[in-house]
Amino acid sequence: MREITDPFALYYRLKTPCSKCPFRKDSPIELRPGRLEGIVETLLKDQTSTFTCHNTFSSTRDDDCDDDAEDSGSIDYRNGEKMCAGAAAYLMKVQRPSVGMRYAMHSGSIAFDQWDKSADTVIDPIILNTKY
Repeated sequence: MREITDPFALYYRLKTPCSKCPFRKDSPIELRPGRLEGIVETLLKDQTSTFTCHNTFSSTRDDDCDDDAEDSGSIDYRNGEKMCAGAAAYLMKVQRPSVGMRYAMHSGSIAFDQWDKSADTVIDPIILNTKY
């Protein structure tokens, strides 16, 4: 496997949400009331914000994140944390990609359709009582 050195390609490497992603329609994770809405509000309010995949915080994976790596059983910390694919797919679904996502797409670090296949698996747009 060819080593990726582009930091944007590395950070936005995950293409599909893991089975425990809070952005999945069928997520088994129960967040406290209002937590998911708060995450979405933060992402929409601050275009420079991000939401890191919980599986990239640990040295061993207990889940099925798709990072295109041959060995998905461990994380190479040189690659660092990754953007949650569910959050990224959600932002694309509501047509509000972050500044980093837009840069990564326009610079060629990732494809414009990076999260298209995940759109149907993530939650539908949340109606917030804000003007974002």
